[in-house]
Amino acid sequence: MKECFVCKSPTVTEGTTAETYQENGHLVVMKDIPCLVCETCGETYLSTDTIRHIERFLDTVKNAEVEIVSYQTAAA
Repeated sequence: MKECFVCKSPTVTEGTTAETYQENGHLVVMKDIPCLVCETCGETYLSTDTIRHIERFLDTVKNAEVEIVSYQTAAA
């Protein structure tokens, strides 16, 4: 990625983010998700592989009404 799609800044670096997902009636907060972050506007971008890991994990959520997980735990 050469520039931010939102603000066109060329300063996009590796970082982490937290996201909230609602799946099968359950609320999942996932933290420490690897991403690219625009240093100007804060927009985040997830890779296709990261999204696939998250989707696979969300398919396993069954018991907790609210769950907070680290990406590293979910992707393992």
